[in-house]
Amino acid sequence: MREHGTYAAYTWGIEPGPGKGCRCFECSDAAYRYEKARQRDREAGIEPYVDNTEAREHLAWLSKNQVGRVAISAKTGLSKTTLWKIATGKVTESREDTIDKIMAVGLHNGAASSLVDAAETWRRIDALMAKGWTKSDIGHAIGQNRTKPRGHGALQLGRDQISRRHERLIEQLWRTHVYNDPKAQDRRRRKRASRNQPLSDSDFALKDLLTDDAQHGRFDTQGVS
Repeated sequence: MREHGTYAAYTWGIEPGPGKGCRCFECSDAAYRYEKARQRDREAGIEPYVDNTEAREHLAWLSKNQVGRVAISAKTGLSKTTLWKIATGKVTESREDTIDKIMAVGLHNGAASSLVDAAETWRRIDALMAKGWTKSDIGHAIGQNRTKPRGHGALQLGRDQISRRHERLIEQLWRTHVYNDPKAQDRRRRKRASRNQPLSDSDFALKDLLTDDAQHGRFDTQGVS
């Protein structure tokens, strides 16, 4: 976590990773002092280097979530060597624009080959199979078993982790053939409508009768312990 009273906390918040900056008095004062120092440096013609701890923490967070230096380098334009030096602490100060580029990288920038949790994808595979798809059909649709006829070959996906690319391909299949299926859309519409369905006259009559019986103790309790 970042400490209050720092420019990093003012800019990105106290939690690791990019977030909404903290605007408490201590952090706002730190940001004011930081900007004044930058202004003095600019007037003196000095290119300021600042502590890159927040960038190093962010790189560690991205790495933990399977976003590697290759993907970060492609997004930021920074060399993998520069990223490695910051990540390992070999370099503890960097230009502000370097830090800003690193902090702008999110999990959505992960490489297609990076691994993600497979649980949700397998739930979508089960839903596709309930619609009549076989594992072989699904594998063929996501680019597996292309050398074999459709209907032949196994679905080659891990149970615990899968690639981000396969996650996206399965989600596209699921949205097309399950979530956006006309029958599924009609069921969702009818379900939403039923929640707002007004009571009919017979419903009101039954409700009044049950209420009256309950008030006068006229329920048949024979055989009820």
